[in-house]
Amino acid sequence: MEDTKEQDKKVIIASDIGGTNSRFRVIRRSKTDPEFRELITEEKFPNKDYDSFEDVISALVEKLTVTPSIFVLAIAGARVGRTVEITNISRWPIIDADALKEKFGLDKFYLLNDFEASGYGAVGMDTSDETKCLTVHPGKPREHHNKLIIGPGTGLGCAIIPYNKTEGNYNVCPGEGGHTEYTVTNELELRLRNFCFEWFKKNTGEELTRLSTERVTAGPALPLLYEFFQQEKPDLEVTITPEEDGHVSPENVIKAALEEKDPLALATVNQFVKNLAVIVGDMAITTLSYSGIYLCGGVAVALQKYLVNEESGFYKTIYNKGRMSDRLAEMPVHLVIAEVGLQGSEQYGYQAVAYDYEE
Repeated sequence: MEDTKEQDKKVIIASDIGGTNSRFRVIRRSKTDPEFRELITEEKFPNKDYDSFEDVISALVEKLTVTPSIFVLAIAGARVGRTVEITNISRWPIIDADALKEKFGLDKFYLLNDFEASGYGAVGMDTSDETKCLTVHPGKPREHHNKLIIGPGTGLGCAIIPYNKTEGNYNVCPGEGGHTEYTVTNELELRLRNFCFEWFKKNTGEELTRLSTERVTAGPALPLLYEFFQQEKPDLEVTITPEEDGHVSPENVIKAALEEKDPLALATVNQFVKNLAVIVGDMAITTLSYSGIYLCGGVAVALQKYLVNEESGFYKTIYNKGRMSDRLAEMPVHLVIAEVGLQGSEQYGYQAVAYDYEE
């Protein structure tokens, strides 16, 4: 293959901004040759050492001997237009993409939320690499069909990932599946639903008019579920020490369940995993994700041994959809255990260069 034309090469800064560190990868990619990739550098900066994201970029650019033209910012935060209020670093000012683009002389400045970046990172990974991904169910994947990514962390994120036949790539389309209505499947869950209304009124003063899936299928749901099962199973011993706010922590519930086999914590985790399996199945059948379902997020990773264990019933609950069960059983389910935000940021940057995405 002939050398790629120099004018088709663009220097991209891919980023993944966490609560503790800002990580960057600087690469040169080609608009016309998808195989061309030159890694220039990878850098990590502790956020505590900087007063703003602009200061972090300045520190990075000072180290570079190349001129970047594309910046991809992957960060958790509330996005309004071309600005982002950062979720995990409240002391930093709001990020203004257009102001940063002008200050650093960039051609394009793209904003991704952290879940979008995870989606782009997950779809390109080698699912046979067990250091990055565990297969919950191999299924019978179909090439170039939809994919789905869903992950319980602080909230319950999800995105549909359709195949773009024109580009020959996948595009991540963020969704709000976590805000769908919680599905009650038995009398216990009806009591749980009613308990949630009382719990939120008591603990937050908030009077719910509906119960979203996220309320019982994200990290903050674990203390709520634990208190529900304390009420349901008063004969079980309470072994977890509450935090200062009077509630148990999600981390301690998971530890007590998986390491100590605490019956009350196990009941909590069992219900949490069932809630997750139901919404995964609902989203999968809605999107017909025959090319794969990807689970991610801090809570899913913490529960990895449980999710991949056939005895937990996690996958069987996913495909328990009556007449549609056989179709769901064809869909592979993978658990992403690696941090893929930076890889996803790079992948998006390449696609943006190759197909001239709008900001």
